Amino acid sequence: MRFISNIDEKLAEDIGLALGAAGLITIIAGGVIYGVIPEIRSWALVLMFLGLVSIFGFAFFARDLIASFFQTRQGRYGINTAGLIIIFTMSVVILNFFSSNWNFRVDLTATDEFTLAPQTKQALSNLSEEVEAFGFFVPDDPAMVTAERLMREYELETDKLSFTMVDPETDPSQAKRYQVDRSGQIVFAGTSGQISRTNNISEQSLTATLLRATGENLKTVCFTTGHGERSILGSTDLGFRVAAQALERELYIVRDFSFSTSGGVPEECSAIIVAGPERDLIVDDKIDEEAKIREFLGRGGNVLFMLTPSTPSSWTNLLLEGGVEAGGGTIIDPASYAQPDRTTPQIRVEGYLPGHPVTDPLIEQSLVTFFPLATRVAPLPEGQRTPGASIAPLIFTSDRSWLETDSANLGDATYNQLSDTSRGANAIATAVQFPAANETGQQITGRIFAIGNSAFAGNLFFHSLGNGDLFINSINWLTSKEDLISIRPKLSSTRLLILSQREADWILYSSVGLLPFMAAFMGLWVWWRRR
Repeated sequence: MRFISNIDEKLAEDIGLALGAAGLITIIAGGVIYGVIPEIRSWALVLMFLGLVSIFGFAFFARDLIASFFQTRQGRYGINTAGLIIIFTMSVVILNFFSSNWNFRVDLTATDEFTLAPQTKQALSNLSEEVEAFGFFVPDDPAMVTAERLMREYELETDKLSFTMVDPETDPSQAKRYQVDRSGQIVFAGTSGQISRTNNISEQSLTATLLRATGENLKTVCFTTGHGERSILGSTDLGFRVAAQALERELYIVRDFSFSTSGGVPEECSAIIVAGPERDLIVDDKIDEEAKIREFLGRGGNVLFMLTPSTPSSWTNLLLEGGVEAGGGTIIDPASYAQPDRTTPQIRVEGYLPGHPVTDPLIEQSLVTFFPLATRVAPLPEGQRTPGASIAPLIFTSDRSWLETDSANLGDATYNQLSDTSRGANAIATAVQFPAANETGQQITGRIFAIGNSAFAGNLFFHSLGNGDLFINSINWLTSKEDLISIRPKLSSTRLLILSQREADWILYSSVGLLPFMAAFMGLWVWWRRR
């Protein structure tokens, strides 16, 4: 009987070990099938359940063997190891579960290089229809990687956009369908049937092309020419090429026009920009430019006046009719200026009027702006304003500033109570909203933003501090795109570490010699302690 009992115990242990091995293999196989073949996941779950039953069978039949094993030193160590493995595995599973259901991405680059602009995110969140995007690239096209990375970012922002990469050489029918004849193009097709395409692989171009595919009309801003204004094609410090490119990134169409050739303000212009005119408006038998601007404003047009201390009176008279007084001298601000020039007022947070869409983002981000050779632009007294107009001075100099009338001696100017005026806080930017009527007689609102400086948005200073943000915010306000007003990440730039020869030598010798020496010293010290 004793021999038979021993045989039964050994048989039970063998059965338990067989069930344990089978259960372990079954669970692993079921997990692999569940992850690799989604179509038969239900069978994979059944397989894993059977494996779990086998493990329980192992625990039952081999319970004496398991108990004796856990009583040994090796068994106790095994329990600790198995527990750590289980905890680690469960942590990985839980982490993967949450990461697959809740995406959380962080862009740690200094210029938000891998983050879509707020304007693009706003456009994607407002998509009114499903859009299919196709990237037509041959495999060796160097632009393919950039295009795919950008478009995947777009896909993550909305479920209304899908992107597919297509090789036009291996799939010519798809290329023919969308009239693509070369590599490097991205095509957007909306459900309404509109198709737009671009070969410019940049965020602003892709977003603009996407909006065209959904029937969204991009707004046009027009710069006046013919009076010595700053040019959108100018690449010197005085030009406005950088500002024009920034507007295009904001999804505007940018152009210039001349009253003499267009006969007035072009119909497509949502706003016109007068950037530092040096000559008077033309009024003669051929054309009356003053009347053309009044007509544009009368039908609810929007104008950005960027003035200087020497702006001709024909331009400032237009503002007088709107309730704004401009000019009178150059602002000197000894309390807050960009070193070393007191004729360049520097505006901090306390100099912005809160509660307005143009200045609120500057206040929130504590951005500083500065204006070389600025003049005053302030509201007229209440009784002299246009009835029904809303006028708000937005930017102020310090209370120690004044208007200097002696333009020949600005560098050493001191306040002269007899000749100089406006001692105190001077407004250098004013926003106006006024009632108007369109072509059909419908009552609408026109807008004017007047600022006593044009250099702040020129090529030299556009990306300095908050100057560019102020310029773009003012255009967005004029064109009623307040939802896009924000502080924009700066363009990516080359980031270099400049080292002197001594610094370079220190990095070389410390990494090649010092670190190995320290490692060797620590090794000797440990050996000496254990000796």
